[in-house]
Amino acid sequence: MSTIGQWPFFQRIDRPIFDKKNKKFFIAGSPGNAGATDPEHNSHLTKANVDFLRGKGIDGVYSWNNWPIKYNELQLFNPDVDYDPGDTSIDKVNNGLRYEMFEPFYKFFLAHKKTLLTFAKADDWRKPIAIAVLQLGLTKGKNPPEPNWKVMGIKESDRDLLRKWKKKVIADAAGDDDDDEEEEED
Repeated sequence: MSTIGQWPFFQRIDRPIFDKKNKKFFIAGSPGNAGATDPEHNSHLTKANVDFLRGKGIDGVYSWNNWPIKYNELQLFNPDVDYDPGDTSIDKVNNGLRYEMFEPFYKFFLAHKKTLLTFAKADDWRKPIAIAVLQLGLTKGKNPPEPNWKVMGIKESDRDLLRKWKKKVIADAAGDDDDDEEEEED
């Protein structure tokens, strides 16, 4: 396992559309999270972890973890790094990724210049889904094309979630007054 700044699997995800929109996107596992499923689990977030993010200019941290960061650790982000625990409902814990998680994550990404998405293990199956959610949103549903989803490592049940997201993004784009369509090279 590769760990940078005490964030397991920390990496920047480069896509041309992110650069076009002046956005940076990072993914990492949670510090000290060894795949814990206990709500009392402490992620072991430290000042050094957060200072590392500040040094990278990351201004937003969004979580797809099952359990939010505890209050005392959350204070480490203040005042300059925004943290959103995402959906921490028991339904998410029991059922995993859901379509309803995509829009809040996408809006959070749009509101920040440099966003880090964390989840238990950043090398897992959620990484390509997160990338696809952002790309579909930014390209108004054009990219990545559906035939690429399997190649990206997105399993069939999650492709169904992405199809639903793509349909919503296209419908929202059709309702936009501005016609500046974005495309991205694959």
